[in-house]
Amino acid sequence: MAGRLRRALRAVADKIGKEEPVVSYTVRFEKDFGIFGLLHLPANCRDQRVVHYLRLFSRMTVKLTTTHTSEEREGAYKLMSLGDGVGMAPRRLATGFAWLPGKTSELKCPIQDCHHGPQPHSVYGYIRIITNKHVVYNEDEALATQGEFWDEEVLGKAYSASSRRISVQCVSLEFCQEDNDAAHLWCVTHDPWLCSDLELEMSELRHRYSQIPLDIWERAKSLCVTVSHPHGMRKMITIGRHMRVVETSSRSHAHYHSCATCPGSSGAPVLYTSPEIQGALPMWLPAVHSYYCPSEDINCAFK
Repeated sequence: MAGRLRRALRAVADKIGKEEPVVSYTVRFEKDFGIFGLLHLPANCRDQRVVHYLRLFSRMTVKLTTTHTSEEREGAYKLMSLGDGVGMAPRRLATGFAWLPGKTSELKCPIQDCHHGPQPHSVYGYIRIITNKHVVYNEDEALATQGEFWDEEVLGKAYSASSRRISVQCVSLEFCQEDNDAAHLWCVTHDPWLCSDLELEMSELRHRYSQIPLDIWERAKSLCVTVSHPHGMRKMITIGRHMRVVETSSRSHAHYHSCATCPGSSGAPVLYTSPEIQGALPMWLPAVHSYYCPSEDINCAFK
């Protein structure tokens, strides 16, 4: 059975590598990344350095939970079907990814009614988490948003043995933009190790990326990879194809891709290579998954 499964996965991945009709498939992350490996990559970029890079990048992916819907939402941003109504605190699940702007530091806790108690205490930050504006619309929703890093995502001995989650709390909305569905959140954590571990991971991420020869990405052509928490469940990676890029009125472009997504995948990082884009570093700073296009059966991300 295991042998047949491996052969089937290789056959599906090879179809993407040979640019046959659009194929997408999903790989479930087990503890210590026990499943994702070489066989899940298309044949034209099947290299262990790519596996290591994608595993490391996936550790930056965060499950997001928002428990408030603002009355200020307008137009397409009104979430009429996601709960009991505006202001009634429906729980909204999504994905984001951490991208540290620089060194983090120890701070006085700014969280109102913090569950760690009213006495002065420290938190650590800031951690920037990138997601969608339709997930976190404004400052009120940002303050009702938490992120969760899971044990398999975090570098360091502190989290290698247990299955506990490491939470971060959003304390402000750094940036948002409607025409590319973007929201950047500033977050802090009470965990004394998380920020330093993420700083190490960012440094290691750059190093791993620099070790991958450019010709590997050139051979991959239109590879596309997403990492998300569909339906708020265990992390998944989906592999498909970058279909096309369309310029928008903003600085961001719309990237259409065939990677499978589900509710809860909003805000997921979308790593891609594309022969249409000249001068951009392939598979580096990702686009952000936004929505599914049913008329074409493809997904759209912005970068």
